Amino acid sequence: TFTSWSTTGTNKFTVGTGSISFTPAVSITSSTAQQIAFNDAGTITFNGAFSDKYNKLTTYTGCTVNFGSSYTATTTTANWNGKGTAVFTGASSSITPTSSITFNDVQVAASKSLTLNSGAGTVTIGGSITLNSGSTFSSSKDFILSGNWVNNGGTYNANAQTYSGLVILGADTTVVSNNNSIVFGSTIDSSGG
Repeated sequence: TFTSWSTTGTNKFTVGTGSISFTPAVSITSSTAQQIAFNDAGTITFNGAFSDKYNKLTTYTGCTVNFGSSYTATTTTANWNGKGTAVFTGASSSITPTSSITFNDVQVAASKSLTLNSGAGTVTIGGSITLNSGSTFSSSKDFILSGNWVNNGGTYNANAQTYSGLVILGADTTVVSNNNSIVFGSTIDSSGG
């Protein structure tokens, strides 16, 4: 566990199959002196806010990144390159796409809350999104979902919604459209039959 982070100097971390966690807010402000990278299927936990200016969070197949607070991409497009899972574990986590963000898989932990804030960048989820039991996902802007939508008893609040992939309902599900349209482009299924 790291209890301090400086935006000056050299801060470079590599995670293999183990795990590391950061207690303070982490802000990547240098394209050369700061980087957090996986080289195997380990876990990184950001307990405070995480801000990435130069796409220096490098993912790996099977890795997990836990966000206990906010995730902001500021200048350079953040691209997870089809690898890893972003898990939002905070009571009021958020994503702010000042620059564009392309995730792989996204999960909202049970009984936790995630808000997608408005921003100039686009947000793409190349894999699947999963809302776990009692979680809430609120969106202030449209996003692109290329994979499946799995709702295991969460609540989704947004405006107009389009689901192009498979929609799996694993438990009692609430979808709130705020008087806008909901379009399902593929199969709606229940994991419970």
